[in-house]
Amino acid sequence: MKFSKPFFHKYLIIKYLLISILSLVILAGCQASYVKSPRQLRQLLQNHPSFRHSFHGLCLYDLDKKSYIFDYQADKYFTPASNTKLFTFWAGLKLLPAQIPALWYARRADSLIFWGTGSPLLLNPDLRDTLAYQFLKNSPEKLFYSPANFRDQHLGYGWTWDAYSYYYSTEKSDLPIYANNVIIQSSPTLPLVVNPPIFKDSIQQKNNEKPQLWEATRHLSHNQIALQKHEQDTVWASVPMRVSPALTQKLLTDTLKKPVGLVAKPLTKDAQMLYTLATDSLYKTMLQVSDNFMAEQILLMAHNYLPDSLRKQGMNVQNTIDFITQKYFAQFPQKIQWLDGSGLSRANLFTPRQIIELLLMIYREVAPHPTGEKRLFSLLAIGGKAGTIKNLYKNDPPFIFAKTGTLSNNHNLSGYIVTKSGKRLVFSFMHNHFMTEIAEIRQAMEKILTEFYLKY
Repeated sequence: MKFSKPFFHKYLIIKYLLISILSLVILAGCQASYVKSPRQLRQLLQNHPSFRHSFHGLCLYDLDKKSYIFDYQADKYFTPASNTKLFTFWAGLKLLPAQIPALWYARRADSLIFWGTGSPLLLNPDLRDTLAYQFLKNSPEKLFYSPANFRDQHLGYGWTWDAYSYYYSTEKSDLPIYANNVIIQSSPTLPLVVNPPIFKDSIQQKNNEKPQLWEATRHLSHNQIALQKHEQDTVWASVPMRVSPALTQKLLTDTLKKPVGLVAKPLTKDAQMLYTLATDSLYKTMLQVSDNFMAEQILLMAHNYLPDSLRKQGMNVQNTIDFITQKYFAQFPQKIQWLDGSGLSRANLFTPRQIIELLLMIYREVAPHPTGEKRLFSLLAIGGKAGTIKNLYKNDPPFIFAKTGTLSNNHNLSGYIVTKSGKRLVFSFMHNHFMTEIAEIRQAMEKILTEFYLKY
């Protein structure tokens, strides 16, 4: 049977069109189901337009099979940002008791000497707890505060110097009060409100000609705060204090409405501990909303439970880090570089595989207990529900429980996935040095991890 040339040409065109369409369908199917093929996932990570010019790694572990199921650059070092808080969480789990240590105290005749434990709760506006406050206020003895146990810098190793005036760079201390921040509120209909009130005279107001461009900045070396605002601006600012023993004494005297002396007395052997809220309340704040201040204070509190030889050296974040590293992470094939509690330091370095190993340690520590897994997942950010991924990974029920880690040009996410089929995965997905918008990175990560939820 013979065909005319025009008909034959149409036949070839239709044939090639069908082949092209079929190829596109097959390719789309492969892209939508890359979870089934490690090779395809690896190619996707190498060629994804959002990842092409940055450094990224992904590692996954199946809790049921007790084996790794995928890794891409999992042994490369990354800047972890707030994924560092997972290491701080482990330190808390291994060293801190179930209740927060609020104060050290010792009675001497008509005097009560007290030392900070690192607890961030005293008059903290976000975590209401009055136990230590009431204990000091109702004490019949003369009060004396000693900062002699604190042997640390108020800012962490490797923190950027120009961040000192922003809430995420709050100074650490042995006895934080008001969470070591000054809260400033103002609106067109209300006068300026400052808490603690003693800082009201430290606010220098300057007029700003443009509304909605207000700024509150503190001087580098003291507590003078410049507030630039338009009269129609609504302002809410949290500015870190420049902490000192003298300032702590002044704040205590002001809020307790009774004299508080300042002494340089080392912690005595007969000092007793005052305990307060459940420690989980601090872990939840640190992990869900990624509170840097809380992370640093957890490591300071943990110092109270180090061996005597270290504890006698004075309260110090690095001592806690060194002890935990030597005891629990020396067996890692690669060395970790851990330098603060919060992850603000860009000098921290971990690999995705190291974070997986840490998450496995955390899971094995917590999950075997009754309701242990529920407890663990409730402390982390929950996809579509709570914390830093509240607006991502939306699903009912939630399937991702994790810790974010974000600095400029870096974004990481590490935690646990409960797949649609009921399997449990541990993952670490790390991205460093990207120049694209962070929303683009988050969306690409969300798509890939959601595929694991749906298909694995």
